[in-house]
Amino acid sequence: MLDIHVGESKDSAAKARQLFQIDVSSHEKIFARIGVDESKFPKLSKMRDYYSDAMFIAEELHELMMEIDETMKRFIYDASVTKVLQTFRSTCEVALKADKAVFCFAD
Repeated sequence: MLDIHVGESKDSAAKARQLFQIDVSSHEKIFARIGVDESKFPKLSKMRDYYSDAMFIAEELHELMMEIDETMKRFIYDASVTKVLQTFRSTCEVALKADKAVFCFAD
């Protein structure tokens, strides 16, 4: 599972409770659908490798949320992936309001 945390730093985020997880199946579906062109989804592409950590600082979260919104349009008939994307977007909103970063920790 890809564990999603919010924090001021990697260390503080790692100590905080995870907010949710992205399973490998949903991750594979997302990146199969958005393709490999990193120029279209530069922020989401930071988490393309399921087994590597990724970080999104507060200044990146608006763009990341726009990319998530665009990706959700591609999953209107897949409720499970849409739910993962909605939860991820909500997590980004929480982090942005608190001026914190979002961390994706690989298992």
